Amino acid sequence: MGAVDVPAVGDTGVAAYADAVANQINQMHAFITVANPNVSTPGAGTATWVTMGNVTVPTWATRGRVCLAMSGLSGSAAGSNADVAVKIGTSTGVAHRITAQVITTRFGVGFNDLLTSVPTGSQSVIVQASFVGTGTIAAPSSACLFDLNIDWMQ
Repeated sequence: MGAVDVPAVGDTGVAAYADAVANQINQMHAFITVANPNVSTPGAGTATWVTMGNVTVPTWATRGRVCLAMSGLSGSAAGSNADVAVKIGTSTGVAHRITAQVITTRFGVGFNDLLTSVPTGSQSVIVQASFVGTGTIAAPSSACLFDLNIDWMQ
């Protein structure tokens, strides 16, 4: 982690202290949102479902705590399901099963995960999905959001 200026007892505060702390806090978080991606989970195998974009992973970070919220999804059949995971660079999280209870009714779902061994620097961020055996889940072209919060950790 980058150095943060720490005053000694009795020192007069200087702007550098506040600037160093603010810089550190700003490096600790990332947020990406994708609206209306207009894609469905794969009909077989594992593939990129939604491309979220790129983030810059700080040089001091080795892990990323992610919180993904998805809204406006719909299933192609009752019981459609997929295993979904967030991937940052070469680090892939745990697969989380999402299921559409009924056909074409919109639903939302979210999950948290901890990605380890996250590579530093500029990294692509995707949501990948694996076919489970019943139908597909659509992220339609309207009223659909993927919101991803990332907290960088050592």
